[in-house]
Amino acid sequence: MICNFSFVTLDSYADEKRSQANLEAKLEEKFTEKLKHLPTKEEFYTKMDALMKELKGMREEITTFGYRQFQHTDQLKDHEKRLIKLGSVSSAI
Repeated sequence: MICNFSFVTLDSYADEKRSQANLEAKLEEKFTEKLKHLPTKEEFYTKMDALMKELKGMREEITTFGYRQFQHTDQLKDHEKRLIKLGSVSSAI
């Protein structure tokens, strides 16, 4: 025989399950609403590929400019040596 206490326990258990299901539904709805603004994997990877390509190009430019600066610095040192040499020669004349 089932006593009155068992029905109360079953009712509270059922209420708890309903409230848990409602909470899960609300959470799912909120997550879906928040996540719809994020890009899909395909969109993300497409944008990242373009970004990495641009970054690679920038790195190559930096390397090229660094090499050119190195060459110009060497040229300036050579000019400076020649100017000093010319200055010492012209003062001797």
